[in-house]
Amino acid sequence: MPDSFLILVPLLVLAVVLLLGFAGCDFRPGVLPSSSLTFRATVSTDLTVLPPGVHFRWTDPNGSVGAQDVMMPVSGPSINGYIAKAITVSPPSLFWTLADVNGLHDQSGNARDGAPLGGVTIGGDPDGPSGFADATATVFDGTDDGIGSSYDPFIGTAPRTFVGWAKWAAGGPAQYTLFGSSAGDADRPTLRVSVGNRNVVFLPSGSDGQAINWAAAAGPEDVWFMWALVADPGNTRATLFIDGVRISAQAMTDPWPAAPGNFQAAVGAASKQPFKGSQALVAVYEQALSNAQIGALYQASLGGVNVYEHKIYVDKGSWLGACAMTVQADSQTAQGDSGDLAFDTVSGGYHYVLAFLANGSPTAPPFTITSGELTTE
Repeated sequence: MPDSFLILVPLLVLAVVLLLGFAGCDFRPGVLPSSSLTFRATVSTDLTVLPPGVHFRWTDPNGSVGAQDVMMPVSGPSINGYIAKAITVSPPSLFWTLADVNGLHDQSGNARDGAPLGGVTIGGDPDGPSGFADATATVFDGTDDGIGSSYDPFIGTAPRTFVGWAKWAAGGPAQYTLFGSSAGDADRPTLRVSVGNRNVVFLPSGSDGQAINWAAAAGPEDVWFMWALVADPGNTRATLFIDGVRISAQAMTDPWPAAPGNFQAAVGAASKQPFKGSQALVAVYEQALSNAQIGALYQASLGGVNVYEHKIYVDKGSWLGACAMTVQADSQTAQGDSGDLAFDTVSGGYHYVLAFLANGSPTAPPFTITSGELTTE
């Protein structure tokens, strides 16, 4: 047999293998050959989903019907619900989460990021405010730790609302700073906790001016509490809220000082009255939040949602998707069904999400399940 033919045969076999092996296959490295679809239902924690659970169903492009009941949520209440409420209740001028991810990034969108002071580790406390499992916070050493900024809210006569979460620990100075400024003692607006008696003290114009006192208002040691101060120099009034509840309004006779410095959390200038313990979710609003708004912000820390999911793999074409469930609250039940939602998937290895939201309750009908548009994830 000629040598040229012996060389040609393996090449022909390879060509046949390549042709058969890849015929009709559009495989690209790094791209899934099929797409996934996640059904996701969001249910308020005020509602108890009854067996057999959240019912997802779908119809594929060939008319075949599938269904799945999901009894256990994949995730519970999230700190993101509080963050969203803090932004939507009224646009803040500054908002730091002090969490382990982007803790000093200004969530208000005003680019007023925080600056760590004293070598503090941002997000070092996994036991964050409220009951959210994914909430983290920052531990302050009671010596020189704090958060600085280039933002000065202490101007004019318009009201300001300062909000944050704190959990103090023993062993620090006599007074702990919740928020303060970079100015010296005489000119530094500051809100503090006197740890010996848990008094909350507000100094609008520094140590040489007025001291406003709310007796035993702060939470006890090692317990998270939400504080909010509405400072309204134009109406000569300062109002303190603890855990969303109005403590009292008192006369604020001092205006802001002429040189108040910039906003700081957990410490005053030159390491004055540093906070010992943890803080999180610090916000400033350039207006007076109402009693209802502050109460709603606190309630957002208690409430939340449970998320139920089921994933399937889908082909290109027209689909139908739906969600149904029976829930209970106060011993009453209600059933909801979204009805079929039509949507189309396209090729390309995308991951899709079809989200549903449970609205209402048995005690406040109607209870409905609404569906949103198909999105990629």
